[in-house]
Amino acid sequence: MRLYFDTSALAKAYTSERGSADVDDFLSRGTTVFLSDLNRVELRCMLARRLRSGEISAALEQAMWSQFLLDVSNEFFEPVAVPASAWTSATQLIDRVAPVALRTLDALHVALASTLPSITFVTADRAQRSAAQQLGLPTVGIALD
Repeated sequence: MRLYFDTSALAKAYTSERGSADVDDFLSRGTTVFLSDLNRVELRCMLARRLRSGEISAALEQAMWSQFLLDVSNEFFEPVAVPASAWTSATQLIDRVAPVALRTLDALHVALASTLPSITFVTADRAQRSAAQQLGLPTVGIALD
């Protein structure tokens, strides 16, 4: 199985929250998991936001980020570049899936995933799942029920 995780779902691999066990199950199957620089920036931002809000301690934030970087360095993920065409596709996607309230980076994740052959898109965002499904992407929703 080839997977592209939106950061909303990927973050659950590094936190303990609803849906974390489901993500861990996917990741333990020996599948190919694609990772873009967009995932990296969004995950870093999410951890910093949770630290600022007091949801997590500095030690926990650093441990989570260090584990992610270790996974990257151990080549747990297959890196994928965001092609220039993904920006245009994301822009067009917003009109194509209207009235789904798709956010900017969510549209970019869906557009990028749609360029990967035989991919299953994994997200913890309802609007993003809807947009991916409208494109015909096989989609898994994490903690959406």
